[in-house]
Amino acid sequence: MKFDFSDLKYQDDLLVQLIFIDVFKNLGDKSAVPTLTLLLASDNYELAKASADALETLTGDKQDFAAKKKYDFDWEFIEESVNLKEFTLKTSKGDIKLELFTTVAPFTVQSFIKLAQKDFFDSTKFHRVVPNFVIQGGDPTSTGYGGPDYSQRSENSSLTYETGILGMASSGKDTEGSQFFITHSATPHLDGRYTIFGRVIEGMDAVDKIQIGEVIYDVAIAR
Repeated sequence: MKFDFSDLKYQDDLLVQLIFIDVFKNLGDKSAVPTLTLLLASDNYELAKASADALETLTGDKQDFAAKKKYDFDWEFIEESVNLKEFTLKTSKGDIKLELFTTVAPFTVQSFIKLAQKDFFDSTKFHRVVPNFVIQGGDPTSTGYGGPDYSQRSENSSLTYETGILGMASSGKDTEGSQFFITHSATPHLDGRYTIFGRVIEGMDAVDKIQIGEVIYDVAIAR
């Protein structure tokens, strides 16, 4: 059976589309230019942007597209979330209790809580572990490409990356989704570059035991 990239459809095949667009870009496959040009009209920001970036690499010309990022801001929810005091990642290596910084990164905290309430993180895996650096999870596909159907704004602050800091993974300004990381140790080179939205208050022993493939069973929330 012959594979045809044009047979892939958003939203069912979004992850596969993004992977192949990256392959076309890295291989310099100019035969993909017509297909990528059509994808500039997609209403999905990530798909249109990836196509534009690939086309710029392949043709040398900067590409414009109309799709806008989706955001989910709920001020009433943010105000109420201040009363939520206890967050626990229940993992295959034990519980990790978190304090979230609502006043520092309100939109990030809002998104994290809403996703947790929808069981978005349940049964997901830590797909990236770098010893003495970070553990990273929150991707339902465990590939490093997965996330929700919206992006978040970056919320940089004066806080610094010490041991046990909870930060958002990002591929550039305002591209945050659901993937987060926890630091094993102080990582000053991340300061000001990645949103800090919480810290570990109990369970660093569990953090240090996490290996690639360990599971997040649940994110428990208590007032």
